[in-house]
Amino acid sequence: MTLRRMATRPLHVLFLLILIAAGSAPFLTSHTSGQSSISISGAQVIAQGLTAPPAEKSAWRVVEQEIPNRIDAVPSVRLQASAGFLLSSGVDVFVVDQRTKLRSSLAPGEGLFVQTGANQTWASLDNKAGSAYTLELVDRDVADIAPTGEVIYRSGSFTTRSGDYDLDLVSGQLNAGDKSTITGGSYTTLVLATEGAITITSSEEDDPVRLKAGGAVALKGDLTVKSRGDDPATFVAAVLGDPVTGGTDVPTAVPTEKPTKAPTKEATEEPEATKKPKATATPKPEETADVPGIDDGSSIRIAVRLCRAGMTYFAIDPRGCARADGDFKISLLTPDGDTLSQKDASKNEAAFVRWSGLEEGTYVLVVNALPDGYLSYSLDGFICCSTNDGYSIKLDKDQLVDGTLYVFQSDWGVGAPPAPTAVPTTATDNSQQSPIPGVDTDGDGLSDELEVNTFGTSPYIVDSDGDTISDGTEAFGLNGYLTAPALPDTDGDGVNDNIEIQNGTDPLDPSSS
Repeated sequence: MTLRRMATRPLHVLFLLILIAAGSAPFLTSHTSGQSSISISGAQVIAQGLTAPPAEKSAWRVVEQEIPNRIDAVPSVRLQASAGFLLSSGVDVFVVDQRTKLRSSLAPGEGLFVQTGANQTWASLDNKAGSAYTLELVDRDVADIAPTGEVIYRSGSFTTRSGDYDLDLVSGQLNAGDKSTITGGSYTTLVLATEGAITITSSEEDDPVRLKAGGAVALKGDLTVKSRGDDPATFVAAVLGDPVTGGTDVPTAVPTEKPTKAPTKEATEEPEATKKPKATATPKPEETADVPGIDDGSSIRIAVRLCRAGMTYFAIDPRGCARADGDFKISLLTPDGDTLSQKDASKNEAAFVRWSGLEEGTYVLVVNALPDGYLSYSLDGFICCSTNDGYSIKLDKDQLVDGTLYVFQSDWGVGAPPAPTAVPTTATDNSQQSPIPGVDTDGDGLSDELEVNTFGTSPYIVDSDGDTISDGTEAFGLNGYLTAPALPDTDGDGVNDNIEIQNGTDPLDPSSS
């Protein structure tokens, strides 16, 4: 069964600004339901969400993401092993959630909270490709390798427990002599300089940290951010608050070491996950000594989460899905037809399995057994398979594919499981593939075949031209006008089609605006 929703409501702008009412208030506080609060001065919260940590040991990272033109945009599961924020940079970014069809528009400097496992499409609203940043709370074991984009900063790791944590994105604009302060919590705060140059001092560090645009650092303690020199500067900070439910207020103490990619010293953070452990008195058996690591070839990592009663694949809320306790069986079919079990994995823990050292090619993830009381499952929100069928995963050379297998206590809720479908878990070049006749991937009422071959629209975006009118509505004139689904302003009079329709003018007549 395919869920389809016609999206004709006005464009949703989901940058979550906390506005200062009744004049200018320089002091903001973010509360966390009875726990200590995060206090901010000289800045504002522009996005916020609740998230469960992606792993017991987490890290911060910043990834520079490519934002393609709308016609080139494809769906892909973003932030698979992490939760965090999408921060628009050089272009206006159009965001489409592939499950809910909810649409968002981010101007440069605006942010949007992105849950773990979110299946979204990101596209430029300008007539050019651009870039954006993601600031992510990520599983430390895969923090160095992003499925999309380039990792430009990775912090050391810190320990968290299961629970819902308050995650805030703070933005500050500084003129010469201005400063912003952030009262830190139990964890490090990630700071990214976006324009100009800044200096950061911490109550728990001896030396200040200096950053230029594009530089990042994670620091513990109360932070003061100042502009450097006479030029203005801007920055954003991702702040992990105390747990709202569950969790622990104080992280476990860990050794300290400067990460290899960090631009500055971070005295409170653990060494990178890639650091080899010290030799022990009892060496591992010889047959396990050559198990490939994450840097040896390509890797597939699958996290497993058990979802609460009543949840199904089309209404996933990661906050209601706890880490599995190991009572499951999954395997991987290789391009050569061999089967890799969990015993063949380079890392096999109670909540996730990672196969590393893989050659490029197409693999199939098979779910062989579920924990008692659980009847169905979904890989990153995609429905799939009956027993012994699986998810097709295409691996390129030295690529990481990272997904989450959500397991449900109910069956599909829509009858029998659907027929198996090969579903990619990372972005692929769909422009070279022929669309299947009759298939409507984005559920906008216009088949993929017509979108690609006739109208020049994207089969993965409900509203390809960003004028808040779905492609199918425009192509078939369902609102009374046969407007162009690939052009926001069909008659070229400088007024978008949706505005003309709302104003009672003709979007097909340039003289009626």
